[in-house]
Amino acid sequence: MDEDYPEVGGYHLLVQDRRHSSEVNPQTLATTREHIEMVVAACMDAEFEAYKTLPLIDEKKLLPWYASNGTAYKDLIHTLQKVTQRSWTLTNFHNPSTKRLISMTVKEIREGTTVVRTTEYWYLRWWSTVEGKYRNPYYRETSHHTYVLKQHGDDWLIEENIQPPSLSNRQ
Repeated sequence: MDEDYPEVGGYHLLVQDRRHSSEVNPQTLATTREHIEMVVAACMDAEFEAYKTLPLIDEKKLLPWYASNGTAYKDLIHTLQKVTQRSWTLTNFHNPSTKRLISMTVKEIREGTTVVRTTEYWYLRWWSTVEGKYRNPYYRETSHHTYVLKQHGDDWLIEENIQPPSLSNRQ
């Protein structure tokens, strides 16, 4: 050992570079888990807000939470465009539309990829501005979603939102 190496009470400081270690610090894992949960909750909020701001589609408000090349983002943009073409809105007077995150579980965290499962309640009561009435069928469901997040630099972004087919729209 180097004679000039710091010592206190006969103990020496052990320095180890763990930046590239495969071991995960429990404190870091807890912080990462909390951050991932926040991203998923914010993603739901951003989706609901995107529906409420139609016919304006502001993609920039979605990009902090969604990977722009991911299927979740592309599916959401497609849905927003379809609803806009139909002239449907959620912002008519006394519209009851809402959403709620019931439960969330981070199933796995691997280097660069995370899987999160949620139970969500969505009630979307679309108002047709052309017809001046609510459209049927409306969307009112509690469903289970599987989100796949990928790490992009320091950020975790939603790549996929896997969900069962809608029961509201089945014939």
